[in-house]
Amino acid sequence: MVRPFRFILAFLIASAFCKMSWASFYSDISNAFLPNELSQLMVGDTAVPIFDIPASTPLSRGVVYILADQSSNELNLTQSKALAESLSEKGWHCIVSPIPLILGNPVWAENTSEDAKGESSGAHPRIDSRSTQLDYQASAQHLVVLLNALDNYSQGHQGFRVIVSQGMTAAQVLDLGAQEKIAAPSTLVTLSPFWPEAQINRAIPDVIASTSFPVLDLSLPNVNAWAHQTASKRRHKAATSLKLHYRQQSIPAQISTFSLMDNDKPPYIHILSGHIIGWTRYLGW
Repeated sequence: MVRPFRFILAFLIASAFCKMSWASFYSDISNAFLPNELSQLMVGDTAVPIFDIPASTPLSRGVVYILADQSSNELNLTQSKALAESLSEKGWHCIVSPIPLILGNPVWAENTSEDAKGESSGAHPRIDSRSTQLDYQASAQHLVVLLNALDNYSQGHQGFRVIVSQGMTAAQVLDLGAQEKIAAPSTLVTLSPFWPEAQINRAIPDVIASTSFPVLDLSLPNVNAWAHQTASKRRHKAATSLKLHYRQQSIPAQISTFSLMDNDKPPYIHILSGHIIGWTRYLGW
């Protein structure tokens, strides 16, 4: 009776820890902006700050959800807002939603033996060790609830529904979409999807091939070894599985992600926006 009780207690503590972690993340973002600069979306009992940028054309083509991954250097909050402004000029209503990096609670780690410590300390310095800390299930569950809340929030907007995501968030959106745990978007744009755990990362090409919606797979240079490992496999698996409406394109390494002028969009954003607009036009939108 003791072990089941300890397991349930550990589960409850871990759940509370995850909730406190992302609530703090959202609170920090809300406090960094003036109230009129963002909107609040209730996701369960958590207030999630979002940036609602309407289309600047008379007729909107639809809604683009841009998921700004906390761990991303290629699609952070600032870059996501710049991308949203660029897409809004082309007739898309954009909603930027920050995504927290949800870590597991240390109480889950029961293996504290000397052997385990030795293996940990002997890891190669270039190996990404975040796989032992990230909580895949908690992150996925939060994404399901968040995307459902975004769908409800944008019900009044007609047209197509596009999701743009990068890195670990992109890998999870692909997985959730393939399992039909979220409403299928009109199309999904991924930027170098990966997950820092070998088994999950290896499955990404198969997951892409099994999705029922169009996928634009943008490959960014020098993200990390995890994303690089599956880049060619993603393209090959989509081709051999005869997946309809799949395209993989590479962003040049020399394109800067920064701009010296605050009101200037960096070349990276122009390139990224151009790929997305070109993809939607290919789809006939």
